[in-house]
Amino acid sequence: MFWRGDITNQRDPFDERENFQGINVVFQALLGREAPLPQRDFDQLTDWALSLVPPPNPHRALDQRLNANQQEGMAVFTGARGPNDGPFNCNTCHNLNPGQGFFGTRGENSVEGEPQDFKVTQLRTTYDKIGMFSQNSGTNGDPRTFGGARGRGLGPQIRGTGTLHDGSQGGAEDFLTDPQFQLTAAELRQVVDFVYAFPSNVAPVVGQQVTLRADSGQDVLARVDLLQQRAGTPFTLPGNQRTTECDLVAKGNVGGVERGFLFQPEARNFLDDQGQTISGADLRALARVAGQEITFTCIYPGGGRRFGIDRDLDGRLDGVGRRPQPPVAQPPAPRPPVVQPPAPQPPVVRPPAPQPPVVQPPAPQPPVVRPPVVQPPAPAPAPQLNFFERLVRFFQSLFGGFGL
Repeated sequence: MFWRGDITNQRDPFDERENFQGINVVFQALLGREAPLPQRDFDQLTDWALSLVPPPNPHRALDQRLNANQQEGMAVFTGARGPNDGPFNCNTCHNLNPGQGFFGTRGENSVEGEPQDFKVTQLRTTYDKIGMFSQNSGTNGDPRTFGGARGRGLGPQIRGTGTLHDGSQGGAEDFLTDPQFQLTAAELRQVVDFVYAFPSNVAPVVGQQVTLRADSGQDVLARVDLLQQRAGTPFTLPGNQRTTECDLVAKGNVGGVERGFLFQPEARNFLDDQGQTISGADLRALARVAGQEITFTCIYPGGGRRFGIDRDLDGRLDGVGRRPQPPVAQPPAPRPPVVQPPAPQPPVVRPPAPQPPVVQPPAPQPPVVRPPVVQPPAPAPAPQLNFFERLVRFFQSLFGGFGL
């Protein structure tokens, strides 16, 4: 969620609802609206925002036990090993008091040499703020950090944010190497391990789930035992509300009917959705029947009745008047079509492909012997006549001739 860390009101700096009113300015200044949200709309946003609850810490054991390193880190954090921040200790600023809703902060400001005063931040989600693995301040880091001093530059990244108000430090380990903290290398590691397993508003078992079936082994039975144990373990919510760590519900299909059960820690049995009780052993026996697997889920405190036996919280249990439903006839599964082999076909006699005509070269012909062309003899030249002969010939042509 967007966090300013510097908005307080003059009347009561610890009034979170009044402090949240200062966020309205961002709709105009950052988001470009022409004006802030109307007060009615912003009141609804305030109601929603202040109802948000961080998730369970995934680094904390389901049974809330701290390992040896985390236990020693808690001792250093709370001051059991003496001051480590001048005359103070970590818990002086980052107060841990779940009953009052303090998970690393009381809403106070801290003076740390920054350009402005900032509120001390909560520590429930510190495990998620590990964006960098090196220094970005230009220094070579501190040799007490795990794995040795960080090098210069940003280095490898896995997230888009780091620790501190501006994300300038890679994680809690880098923050605790600042000169104002007096921690040995071992104490540094121990405090970091504890902070990464810091308590949250809800217990770490909330949301855990396991299904018991006919073939389940001892590991599943052990997990069901753990869920029942945590459902009966006292827990304090903000506002000093006394409750248990979770509400345990069980859901399954019994005898063809959907059923729900709610664990009752005092009686150590389950209330079913028809108003009857059943022992834990008998419920497990039902789950051992094939097809009647039952799922056990740890719900946040106060949510078990709705999730388990009265969904709409109308006072009428979900199973009242419910009867077994006849099995729904399922249509037969479609069968793949039977592919018949093709009937044998007579062989297809194909005509021979047309061949291009074969062009035979012409048979050799005997040479044609042509007879020699006989030229008629040239006419003999007419004899030359003298003038007297020509005159006689002329008169002969006229009168039929006469002898000379």
